[in-house]
Amino acid sequence: QVQFCLVMALRLVAPEGAECHKVLVAARFAGVAVELEKAARGSVLELRGRSVVRFVNAALRHIGRTTQTGLLGRSFFESAEVDSWLDWTVMEVDCGLGSAPDTALPDLMACIDRHMTGRTFLVGERVTLADISVALSLREAAAQLGAKGSTTYKAAMRWMLTCLHNPHFVAIVGPPLASSPLVQASTPAAAVKSAGGDDVTAQANLVRELKAAKAPKSEIDAAVKVLLELKAKAGVDPKSGAGASAAPAPPAAAGSDADAVAAQANKVRELKAAKAPKPEIDAAVKVLLELKARAGVDPKTNAPASANSGSTTAGAAAPSGSVSAEAVAAQATKVRELKNAKAPKAEIDAAVKMLLTLKAQAGIDPAAGKQEPPPQKKKVAAEIEPAATPEDPEKAARKAEKKASKEAEKAKKEAEKKQRAEALQQAKSAAVDGPSVTLRNFLEHEFGNLVIKSETRTDRQWTRVRDLGSLDEGTTVWIRSRLADSRKVSSTLNFVTLRQTLDSVQAVVAGKPMATFVGGVAKESVVDVEAKIARPAAPVTSTTQQNVELAVSRFYVVSRAVPILPFQLEDANRPEQDFEKDESLVRVNQNVRLDNRIIDLRTVANQGIFRIQSGVCALFREFLTKNGFTEIHTPKMIATASEGGADVFKLTYFEGHAFLAQSPQLYKQMALAADLGRVFEIGPVFRSENSMTHRHMTEFTGLDMEMCFRESYTEVLDVLEGLFIFIFNGLNERFQPEIEAVRRQYPFADLKYRKEGSLRLKYWEAVKLLREKGPDFLKADIAKATDEYWKNIYSEHLKSVEAHEDDQDIGTEDEKLLGRIILQEYDTQFYIIDKFPTALRPFYTMPDAANPKWSNSYDIFIRGEEVTSGAQRIHDAKLLQSHAQELGVDLKPIQAYVDAFTYGAFPHAGGGIGMERVAMLFLQLNNIRKTSMFPRDPKRLTP
Repeated sequence: QVQFCLVMALRLVAPEGAECHKVLVAARFAGVAVELEKAARGSVLELRGRSVVRFVNAALRHIGRTTQTGLLGRSFFESAEVDSWLDWTVMEVDCGLGSAPDTALPDLMACIDRHMTGRTFLVGERVTLADISVALSLREAAAQLGAKGSTTYKAAMRWMLTCLHNPHFVAIVGPPLASSPLVQASTPAAAVKSAGGDDVTAQANLVRELKAAKAPKSEIDAAVKVLLELKAKAGVDPKSGAGASAAPAPPAAAGSDADAVAAQANKVRELKAAKAPKPEIDAAVKVLLELKARAGVDPKTNAPASANSGSTTAGAAAPSGSVSAEAVAAQATKVRELKNAKAPKAEIDAAVKMLLTLKAQAGIDPAAGKQEPPPQKKKVAAEIEPAATPEDPEKAARKAEKKASKEAEKAKKEAEKKQRAEALQQAKSAAVDGPSVTLRNFLEHEFGNLVIKSETRTDRQWTRVRDLGSLDEGTTVWIRSRLADSRKVSSTLNFVTLRQTLDSVQAVVAGKPMATFVGGVAKESVVDVEAKIARPAAPVTSTTQQNVELAVSRFYVVSRAVPILPFQLEDANRPEQDFEKDESLVRVNQNVRLDNRIIDLRTVANQGIFRIQSGVCALFREFLTKNGFTEIHTPKMIATASEGGADVFKLTYFEGHAFLAQSPQLYKQMALAADLGRVFEIGPVFRSENSMTHRHMTEFTGLDMEMCFRESYTEVLDVLEGLFIFIFNGLNERFQPEIEAVRRQYPFADLKYRKEGSLRLKYWEAVKLLREKGPDFLKADIAKATDEYWKNIYSEHLKSVEAHEDDQDIGTEDEKLLGRIILQEYDTQFYIIDKFPTALRPFYTMPDAANPKWSNSYDIFIRGEEVTSGAQRIHDAKLLQSHAQELGVDLKPIQAYVDAFTYGAFPHAGGGIGMERVAMLFLQLNNIRKTSMFPRDPKRLTP
């Protein structure tokens, strides 16, 4: 029984099933005690300790990190692989088996079968969370494949049985029964047929695989213990592997007993040559001895038993002496010659068989190779040889001294050889590692490891990679950059790529010492390089600086990266269109990128994205500042939900509670009541929305503005329209290199917008356009769809669009469809929808003066998705209170906000913009997490 060490007290609340089993099996591997509390089927799995961890993959990762067991992999690369398999299990295995098991299972098994060829486990050489998750998800479905599975998916079935017979798996889900299709499909016909024999065979296979993989001794011992228990239950002899009640009957003789003996002897030799387990060899030897006894063959001499008594029988060997000793010697010489010539095994075996036959006919013991001497009488006392004379002590001492001298000389030579090897290895390491230098002495060496501790400042003049093209050939420059790539052409020549944010350049390292040193520097290390500008004979297409390369004269490593990164930058930098050309290329999925965000942010596209994001904020601030706005900073911890509702984060605040602000809305209005006139803020916004869509996050950066107007809220709309056009123009004019860097990896079309006079539609006009033009688009989508699922989705959408009421809410899919229609009808992707229904807006929104059914509120859209929501706010305290009362809104928690209007307030309006969403839609990216540096959503709180 496996012993556990209590790392932490954990309680698992989960319904019975594969997800529960995964966590419990992982806990046994990690040595973590987990108390199981069964929950109702369909409830969310929770792992409760110091905090609550929900969902199976999060729970598995949590357990994997508690102890150093290697469940998450034994390197960054293996950890990334484990994460990919965990995500694959949820998205492909669980979803596929849940929706269409008959079609999904063959694809899943084929995928695993290809991966497991030549492997023992999914990742590395030991069981990881990947094996636990995938095996337990596929366990029941794979068992239904039967014999077809063992022939079609041999590698996958072998791997699955290896996992499921592991003692930790067996402890939770039990061993696969002998009647299980999974075991029947994978057990050889020659397996033990007694009750439980299939389990014995499978467990024995597992023990051999663990030994071959050099698994930890504790794991092997546990597997052996399970094997012995299974043998005991099956009535199998633990030593021989045979049934305890009776030894297995010897195989029937093939033609004659002598042939059966020879065949069994060959089997024994093959088992010994293959270094089979000792119990298996012993069992084969036992059968051989029984066959010899049945055939009347002497177990020691291999001669017929009657020959030892001096008589012959029918079919026995010819009498001794009928074959000469010379014939035996000649045949023995022939055997040696065949072996020395490395002749085919069949030819050597035939010669050996002939030799044995000749020896038997000559009466020679095959083991000793000598003719049996005739019987002799016992020697009488006089004939007994005298005892050997004791050796001379002096001679014995000389022999011992000579032997000791030889051994000492041999030991000395071995030590000298080892010393020379160590010196050679040290010299090689020194050449690769290089000297350690400082800012005071680095110029004394052409290369080395430069540790900067701010001890002094040098007169080095630094050059940006993007400026190299404007310099004259032969100019000496200093560059600090990352080593993006290194290609060793020979022992004296290296080509390296130096990357600096968006820009890169090729450099040439010549000379054996420096080339050896540079060849040992890991990718992504930070380096200082002194070099001369050179012009290549042909453009260097792999770098941004195509008409310049550097001839390196000095090379220093400022900071070394680890040799193995979580993923390769060339994979993360690969353009989307490359995957369409070659599906075998490595794709770094989004979760792996976000888990290792520091590496991911170094890609050229991400360097462009976050500089463009910075540009959005800078242009927002620049435009509003020029137009008389004041930047403010409002609290993010507040006493009540700023916009009402349940989508708010609650936190402990001393003796009470506080909430994270959903918006700076109320404080912007209070600032206007304080006569600031026009205000804006750039700050975090928190929304506790349990949504995993491509455009929602629980924390994002809000670009908020609020201003007083003279006569109509449309004055504010004019400012917002001008603001967006200023941002679009500024990005296109100031950030072209960044835009092109993003476009190279994520191709997109430039945003279409009017430079002035943007399109504005009333809400009912937009709905009418959706109702009249939308069906044609959806019918075309249905005709193109090849999947029934999407045909049903489009069909349902078509029904809702055709019946859409003027004041009915516009959903996300309606917004996207409307964006397609407006692009076709008006050739623009930036537009404003005004006069939303009052029932769809917050209580503080001013109703329309002509028809209270509509309100003075608006949304702004880019590429069919909303980026801004705003309105004229009610600035009269009595009207605010009566409107809130009509809608059933309690104003007591925000009394300070209401009081601000009792002291007199200006008419005002404003809006809030999602900064990440603007960047995402301007660049036409498919997920808002690409434009958030460290995104937060319901399942991600790190890094």
